[in-house]
Amino acid sequence: MARITASVTIGHQQKQLLKKLDRAELKAFLETMADDLVAQARANIVKLGDHGGSGWPPLSKPYAKRKRKGQTPGKGKFKQAMLRDTDSLFQGLRGKVTVKAGEVALELTAVGKRAGRPSNAELLVMHAEGAGNLPERNPAEDMRVFERRFQAELKKYLEAKQASAVA
Repeated sequence: MARITASVTIGHQQKQLLKKLDRAELKAFLETMADDLVAQARANIVKLGDHGGSGWPPLSKPYAKRKRKGQTPGKGKFKQAMLRDTDSLFQGLRGKVTVKAGEVALELTAVGKRAGRPSNAELLVMHAEGAGNLPERNPAEDMRVFERRFQAELKKYLEAKQASAVA
């Protein structure tokens, strides 16, 4: 399945504390943060792509015209928004946690498929990387807010774990 991986930098002390968690505890925390990753990607789509948002290259003139006339697969449901023609990709975004050989990754993917079209996961990667005439419009391009929230939530989580161990 096609995915986009989000990276978050954590400090040495946090890494040491994370090593003390069992796999189930770590996975539960990361699954919560994966939901937050999806929320941030959706916020980015709205911020960067709605009403010709200045964050992404504009739609091509012919496609924008077809979209205004309702001649796209979404029938013009979201006339001014990018990556929301049918809203299937937006609603299909999912966060996934993978743990392999001690490395943990939060990944953004999408579920769903419409007949005769690429899957939402494939569309997500095509938009994130750009393809052919399609410019890059990556929903995960600005994850600074997510990274700050991740850091804050991790700190709170680890402090609570330490406090319960001491009590």
